[in-house]
Amino acid sequence: MLKINKADKKVMSLGDKVELVHHNIVNLLSQNDNIVKLLSSESPDCLDIEINEETRDKIFDEENRDKCRVFRAPFVPKTEEVSCAQLRIYTPIIKPTTEFTADIFVVVDVIVDLEVNRLTKGQRWFRLLSEILDTISGKSVGGIGRLQLLQSNIPLTCFKENFWGYSVPFQVKAGTN
Repeated sequence: MLKINKADKKVMSLGDKVELVHHNIVNLLSQNDNIVKLLSSESPDCLDIEINEETRDKIFDEENRDKCRVFRAPFVPKTEEVSCAQLRIYTPIIKPTTEFTADIFVVVDVIVDLEVNRLTKGQRWFRLLSEILDTISGKSVGGIGRLQLLQSNIPLTCFKENFWGYSVPFQVKAGTN
């Protein structure tokens, strides 16, 4: 029988909490029709198209690498070759604050190939940024309290050659059982 010490149980419990936070963030994003439209079509008039549940499901299905546009992992430049917009959701830091709580830092990367950034009215990365902030900032995502935007400065970042966008940092407190 595998013996798990108290510290390992704490890490496992926090890991489960991080998974829950990520799952709930993705769930909130998937309910926003404009985010689905901005990610599922490269067309400049994507906000005018109709979407169906199959399209919504595909862009959130990480098993379908060709159609998925929301990943729960950091961006890896060498693997991306499709001209698209995508979101990356990951936790770069887990900071235990007590034996039973931790601050979970979550980053949402808004990544857009410059070839598809132009919209009929505006730019895709600004619209995605706005929709994300409206959809998840200040919302309950399975932690203690709400998901809080960490800073007011969100710099433009080059992820790979033509892939540019923004890394949006959030924080939420999580508790263990």
